[in-house]
Amino acid sequence: MLTPEECEAVARFLQGFSNPVRIRILCAIHLAEKGVSEIAREIGEKESNISQQLRVLEAKGFVMRRRSGQHVFYRIKDSAICAVMERVKDIILPSSSWPELKLDKPELEKPELEQNAQCPAQLIDSR
Repeated sequence: MLTPEECEAVARFLQGFSNPVRIRILCAIHLAEKGVSEIAREIGEKESNISQQLRVLEAKGFVMRRRSGQHVFYRIKDSAICAVMERVKDIILPSSSWPELKLDKPELEKPELEQNAQCPAQLIDSR
């Protein structure tokens, strides 16, 4: 399925999702770019923590920033990031369509990814 090198690359990529604050940041900026202060207010975290996690997300290639004067705004770099989060949510969180969906039940049909998948807003509320 994957070569050892591909496994390493996948593992490095998935590290970007390994912190719940990063997931909440991605959900907060999935529709529009926002500054650190706005993200911090929206998800209830300190600005210093938001800045630290945004640096990780930027280094992983998940977000990009735009400077406007003294302000910096962040947005998701590629909508595929939201599609990955949506797919993971579909696999691990209960859904009315698949109340007992688990990884060990391959007979259950999983939904197709939408082209422009939105970030799952429920993740931002599950803190």
